[in-house]
Amino acid sequence: MKLHRWLMVFPLAGLVAASTAGAGQNAAARARLYWQAGSACVAGRNSTSDSVVQVVVTVRGVHTFRGAELQLSLRGAGGLPRAWQAHRGGAAESCGVFLPGGFPVAGHPNLYTTGARVPNLLRGANAMFYQFRKNPCLTPDSTGLVWYQGAGAMGVPRDSSLEYVLYAFRVDLRAARAHTAAAGVAAGAADRAGVCVYANYHFPCNTQQPPATLTLLDSDNKLDAVPFEPGYDRLTWKGGVCPQVQAPGPPRAPRK
Repeated sequence: MKLHRWLMVFPLAGLVAASTAGAGQNAAARARLYWQAGSACVAGRNSTSDSVVQVVVTVRGVHTFRGAELQLSLRGAGGLPRAWQAHRGGAAESCGVFLPGGFPVAGHPNLYTTGARVPNLLRGANAMFYQFRKNPCLTPDSTGLVWYQGAGAMGVPRDSSLEYVLYAFRVDLRAARAHTAAAGVAAGAADRAGVCVYANYHFPCNTQQPPATLTLLDSDNKLDAVPFEPGYDRLTWKGGVCPQVQAPGPPRAPRK
């Protein structure tokens, strides 16, 4: 799918312009980022795993749910380590899994399937992007992007007292390093550097939605920009350095 045409096929088509942030049933919802270890969410902000990294996005305060959009940026020192490059054509392409509703987590039900299942789910985007030359605004400054868009044919009720898993992604670092070594590629300084994973709603480039948010679509076809709770909007791996996320502004000129 061509990225600039997603609104023509995504179920949110026509709803973005007709909706107002904070106008829906989920205006009081909040989001969190966690590492996942086994079947548990880990409260610590830093991970040192050398085998598998698994990031979980949860939401609470949801009354009805039809779909969502999520953008997470990934930043390393001088670019992403090769073992994290799970985008199409990347060294870790076969080592990444991107899953709406996430992997099983104790005490955190799947937002899509617990209770009434969201029917006929259609995904507009569900992948990692890195060094995307066709539109530098998508992955600026050598950052990666995990981008998810998905919605069903109709909304379903949810329990606003529960913290649901909206999304998760996993990268098998050990397998990715083995593939890289087998190809005869030596590890560089960027491959040994830390990584920061952070909420960063920034595309399209002229968006006015706050960066540390995701979007939920309710059963009335209304959108809410859901903020990540303070302290739960970023994660670090091996002491990765997180940037100061800037407020949205005018479109950035494409790089030449």
